[in-house]
Amino acid sequence: MELHHEHSTSSIEMLLPRRSAYVLTAEARYQWAHVVPKEPSFGGREIQKTRRLSILLRDHAAVEAALPASPATPDGSTVDSPPTSTGAG
Repeated sequence: MELHHEHSTSSIEMLLPRRSAYVLTAEARYQWAHVVPKEPSFGGREIQKTRRLSILLRDHAAVEAALPASPATPDGSTVDSPPTSTGAG
């Protein structure tokens, strides 16, 4: 895996052993881009690429804050909520 700093020419090459996990937080998450090259190498040596599983977890509140507001429908409800009953049934 390679990390590239967004505001400089700095980069880091990392060898991740099979079945390893990593967590990007703080500066590593927001100021560094990560990439797994199509033809990976480490220290000038080619690395055999096998299956990769990627799991991404995000804070639900942060995701909701980034989404646009749901549009209202003619009855006043939003796409995310059912219409409310206003009359006798």
